[in-house]
Amino acid sequence: MYVEMNGVGIIITVILAAKILHRDRSNQQRLLFNVHIASIILYASDLLWAFVDGKTLAGTSAANYIFTGLFYSMSAICPYLWLRYANSYLRPEKQGNKWLRFFCFLPALAVTLLAVTSFKTHALFYVDESHCFQRGPLYFLQPLVSFSYIIGVSVRALIAGKRAQTYGERENDYTIASFAIFPLISGGLQAVFPGTPLLCAGMTISAVMIFINMEDKYITRDYLTQLGNRYWMMNRLDEKTMRIRQGRQQETLYLLMMDVDDFKKINDHFGHAEGDRALVKTAQAMKAACREAGASPVRIGGDEFVVLYETETEKNVTMLINRIREELADRNRDDEYRITVSVGYARYNPVTMDVAKLLAMADANFYRDKKR
Repeated sequence: MYVEMNGVGIIITVILAAKILHRDRSNQQRLLFNVHIASIILYASDLLWAFVDGKTLAGTSAANYIFTGLFYSMSAICPYLWLRYANSYLRPEKQGNKWLRFFCFLPALAVTLLAVTSFKTHALFYVDESHCFQRGPLYFLQPLVSFSYIIGVSVRALIAGKRAQTYGERENDYTIASFAIFPLISGGLQAVFPGTPLLCAGMTISAVMIFINMEDKYITRDYLTQLGNRYWMMNRLDEKTMRIRQGRQQETLYLLMMDVDDFKKINDHFGHAEGDRALVKTAQAMKAACREAGASPVRIGGDEFVVLYETETEKNVTMLINRIREELADRNRDDEYRITVSVGYARYNPVTMDVAKLLAMADANFYRDKKR
């Protein structure tokens, strides 16, 4: 069972890593790919250890030291890499800080050095005269470091989720926080009952959870701007309007519709790559303004965008529109062209409207603003 479970974990993780590498080579996904590679090495060393532990053939003691040392090293490095990946979501502004990365890596480095030198020091582990693995006096440092990384990420993700202003951010944060559940349970049990391959099972389950979340993200996110797409918007609209009709939500729902003025001229004069850059800047401005207001920005296609905003007064809607335009002007200051947006909005009335009528009214008001 020990070999079989690790073998299955390796196969599943190889498939996940291959899909990530084939589909998306962004920095975030490269970090996740590194987590999977470290996990594969971890499972493989655990699997190979099972073939040599307690065996009396020539060289098995040396092999035991090698595979166990590799397992201990990866047990610390893998959670560190998970920290790097999680921080790309939770604290992207800190990703370029090399000193902070080095400081975070120090605990994993310490465990790795102890693992590599344990064949002489017996600090973390040693192989006895029967060629069997035994724990060393500093064995506790490995689970302490590994669990500290994982728990630290989960706590930070939970705090970020509580503070998140949009549904999409909150969903990502809570998914990252939930990753810890299965590795902590399985890793804790394997630490108490060595010889049981539970860590591999727990980590594989969590890796599949993250992959499923990524799949959902690709279905509901616009690739260029990373905003929600039309599919996501329609699902959220159905959910929000239902809550309002059932009296479970007191705030009023506003739908803002906007597009980039003279976007075709930007494409024709500066090229499509610059047009894409203009769309990304528009999305960034919307994200910044909407994050402050607790609104949800969406790209529904081309240069057309929507914002879902639950608020008590129409004055707040006007303030949000002005804030989007201010953020956009700030990001567009050094460009050779100006990016401006036309905006129209409508307020949802649960008595007289369905989702289609809400969209139609916002669209009509948008075209009135466009003609001004």
